[in-house]
Amino acid sequence: MPEERKTAPWRYAMGTLGGSLPFNMFTTFTAFYYVNMLNLDMRIFASVMFFYSLFDAIDNPLYGYLSDRTRSRWGRRKPWLLVASTVFGLSFIAFFSPPAFLQERGLIAYFVIMMILVETSMSAIQSNYNALLPDLFRDKGPRTKANTLRTLWMLIATVIGVALVPIITDAIGFPNTALIFGAISLSAWYFVISGCRESRDFEQYEHPKLFKSIKEIATGKRFWIVAIVACLYSAAQMLMMAGIPFFVEYSLGLGAGETTIMLGVVIGLAILSLPVWFMGIKRFTLVPMWRLALAILTVAFVPMFFASTLLVAVIGGVFIGIGTGGVMSTQDLVVAGLLDEDKEKYGQRREGIYQSIIGFFVRLSGLIRSLAFFLVFIIFGFESGDNPGNNPDGASRFLLIIVPITMMVGGVVVSSFLRKSSDEVKPQEVPACDI
Repeated sequence: MPEERKTAPWRYAMGTLGGSLPFNMFTTFTAFYYVNMLNLDMRIFASVMFFYSLFDAIDNPLYGYLSDRTRSRWGRRKPWLLVASTVFGLSFIAFFSPPAFLQERGLIAYFVIMMILVETSMSAIQSNYNALLPDLFRDKGPRTKANTLRTLWMLIATVIGVALVPIITDAIGFPNTALIFGAISLSAWYFVISGCRESRDFEQYEHPKLFKSIKEIATGKRFWIVAIVACLYSAAQMLMMAGIPFFVEYSLGLGAGETTIMLGVVIGLAILSLPVWFMGIKRFTLVPMWRLALAILTVAFVPMFFASTLLVAVIGGVFIGIGTGGVMSTQDLVVAGLLDEDKEKYGQRREGIYQSIIGFFVRLSGLIRSLAFFLVFIIFGFESGDNPGNNPDGASRFLLIIVPITMMVGGVVVSSFLRKSSDEVKPQEVPACDI
């Protein structure tokens, strides 16, 4: 029997460009675009986010379950990635291109429909793409290399999809920017899918059962620790990114150029810190570095609270970037180690379900974000760009600092309970990482 062709780590990693470039723009600027520019009521925006987060959290495990049970000549994940990436790219372009004739109710309906298409297709992408990491790269070396390249692409995509968006959209507008990003996304995903070589050994494993799998996964204490931290970190990170444009405009009184500087500092330091974090993982093992990154990111929000000038805000952004780089370097490897443990313990290949259940908790962070936006209206009276209330400075600091730091404190506390476990899987049997 001929040896199966292997997937190049660099080719697999490019999928992160296809997903992160448009999705970073989507998560960071959705509120600013629809509320501040199109004047969608903040209460409506928060309500849509709240109810959709519930739906999106539920559909995540379903995608993983169906993916794990898929059997085709192209593999389990590639058919899903092909369909989901196409829907995602096209709906993302449409999301930032609402027809000019839409009035209030029409705009709300359009926002809801496009939000559903973008978010649910991204859920299908993430559950399948993340499940491929431990499947394609069984050994520690190639897996770490693939994850390193993926993290690098993620940060490059964040530079373009977050830091440069203010000046790009200022020059060509949101619709044209979305068109360019969507085209890049589709091209990247088709390139990855065409060169991805899934292992065929999943054919020897039985079809995982949804509720049985959920029950077995949910009985693991380590799963709950990682899942809760993922939820809290996701809420903090997305609110921080979404809050920066509001903070620069309403707290610092500056514009698009300074927004790019702020976002660029955060992302740039995350990129520059990557080699240091990976050396730390090698020397001190994975979990301690994961906890350290979470702690640094938590503390980094403190100077931001007192920032009234761009210089002080940039100093705070430096430490936020370092902490962000650390979490991005470690989070996926922690999850990959748990996937290895699950396979060893239960003898099943169900990476899709496992990743999707982790994704369920990440999507639940949307409830936290929607509550934060709703509180901005209740506490500060921030309704829209036309009516930002009497204290838009306080509203922006609440979004950028108060809620994120609260989430990160919780993440640091929960992460402290993750320990090595000798009764589940022996450390030498888990080649993915030193958990």
